[in-house]
Amino acid sequence: MTFSLEGLTPTAELPTGHFYYLNVSFTSSNGDMYNNHIYPITIISNDK
Repeated sequence: MTFSLEGLTPTAELPTGHFYYLNVSFTSSNGDMYNNHIYPITIISNDK
């Protein structure tokens, strides 16, 4: 899976107390549930 970060505000420019957090969850074919997260996520500017 891929997704674009285009248009997101760089982490350093977010208002105080705001942050990026990625949470994923899925259920496997045998019914087991999986949950995971990534934090902190730092998005930097890609200005050229």
